[in-house]
Amino acid sequence: MGDAGAIGGWILAAAIVTVLAGGASAAGGSGSSTGSTGSGGSTGAGRSTSTASRGSGTGGSATGKGTTVKGTTGKGTTGTSTTTTSSVASCTRASRRLSVDRGHYKILPVAADGSPDCRLTLGDRGRAVTVLQQALLMCSNRAVRVDGTFSQDTRGALSRDQLRQLGLTPTGVYDPTTARVVAWPWYDSTTGKFTGRCGQVADQSL
Repeated sequence: MGDAGAIGGWILAAAIVTVLAGGASAAGGSGSSTGSTGSGGSTGAGRSTSTASRGSGTGGSATGKGTTVKGTTGKGTTGTSTTTTSSVASCTRASRRLSVDRGHYKILPVAADGSPDCRLTLGDRGRAVTVLQQALLMCSNRAVRVDGTFSQDTRGALSRDQLRQLGLTPTGVYDPTTARVVAWPWYDSTTGKFTGRCGQVADQSL
């Protein structure tokens, strides 16, 4: 009996040691868990870094948008306005211009408002075209048919006059620049006949 009691005591002691060892192991697991929590903190830091990266991306996007808006080369070109002959009013009638002594007159193509700064081109018809043809024939000796139609014949005569007589680019279009330098026939106010003299639009006397 004495030996059996001793053995039982040893078994009980071993069981207690095993239980205590299990508790210690459990305590160690708790510590490991705490370390895992710390690792979670590290994950939080990673999210912070990612957020910062997104902020940088947003800034880059803003810069890109600014560059696009400020690209004004196209606008500058469009905004620049260039005056062309086609924007000038058409010559729709003819008007007399008296000399200072009122003894002579010239007949000029004019726009609806009476301005001699007007335009005639291929296909135009009327009194204004006739007046131009008469000036080319009588004052520049251009071979042109006087029929009131701005045909290829009239265009060619005007081009030759612009190039050789007036020193202009031979466009074949009657415009304000041409109007100022073309020679216009002077007519006698009493007889209505050509005097044999010609003058530019600005001339007020023979």
